[in-house]
Amino acid sequence: MVIWVWVHDRGRVVEWLEDGIPLRMAGTHADISRRKEAELAIFEANKTLEQRVEDRTKELVQLHSQMVMHEKMASVGQLAAGIAHELNNPINFVRTNFATLADNFTDLSAMLKAYQESMEKCGKDGGQVAIAEKMAALAEEVNIDFLLTDIPVLLAESEAGFERIAKIIQAMRDFSRSDMAEDFCWADINAGLEATLVIARNEYRYNAEIVKIFGELPEIYCMLQQLNQVFLNLIVNSSQAIAAMPDGHQGIITLSTWTEGNQVICEIGDNGPGIPESIRHRIFEPFFTTKAPGKGTGLGLSISYDIIVNKHYGELKVACPATGGTVFTISLPIEKQR
Repeated sequence: MVIWVWVHDRGRVVEWLEDGIPLRMAGTHADISRRKEAELAIFEANKTLEQRVEDRTKELVQLHSQMVMHEKMASVGQLAAGIAHELNNPINFVRTNFATLADNFTDLSAMLKAYQESMEKCGKDGGQVAIAEKMAALAEEVNIDFLLTDIPVLLAESEAGFERIAKIIQAMRDFSRSDMAEDFCWADINAGLEATLVIARNEYRYNAEIVKIFGELPEIYCMLQQLNQVFLNLIVNSSQAIAAMPDGHQGIITLSTWTEGNQVICEIGDNGPGIPESIRHRIFEPFFTTKAPGKGTGLGLSISYDIIVNKHYGELKVACPATGGTVFTISLPIEKQR
């Protein structure tokens, strides 16, 4: 119950509650309480929002990692037939070499057996002249001189075949590993390019010649597996662009590396048809592609741009010289970046 008391306080009228609290003061208390409640609600909302942003960021990071891995495995799948062909070649000539080696060893065994028997007979009856003639005839029959020359060659070729198989398999393992995809470490860019060329060999071997101009580079702090994905995207794109040229066009893909100050530069260029100026500004957009449906996801260059620019704080530029073709230039900082 309000008791109205008219008090002339310097010409002002003041209203009082029956418990002695001025109405205006009571309103102020209520305002403060409501403001505190609002501030608490905002604080709780901010905490919830921050958690939601953090969770969403984690989801986006995981999604991006999955996209990178999906693009990588899609590239491996695209190149799988070529890699199988690359493995099949050395395996076949090693198999052929070993079949020839088996025949050669059979002839050598026969020669050695005859030699042993002749030596035993020579000790018994002294028929050295007849034995020597027999051995000479047998040596001519099995072509002993050829065997002694051919067997070391076959063994050397087989060893080279095994090394080539091991190199292809190691390159596949290095390229496909996911456990190192998000780990920064000190690595050699030239080694990454060499491994990528092994993986992509069957993609470009019929379309273009590879020219390597590798400078002496320091190791850089990077995620080499992801950089290998960038190299693969650019090399395969160059090969496919050259393949679209008229028959008789001699394709060339040039890989150059050098240093400029605290940057390592990698340039991948080709003498293909180039990129029209009207769409050149869009090539790094997600899902943008000039390829026929089913020939590409449109994510290769977008992911490459993200890896170079956002992950490594570098630069990825494209240019089409007046002489023709396309040149992608990658700049990467040598030192660790925040």
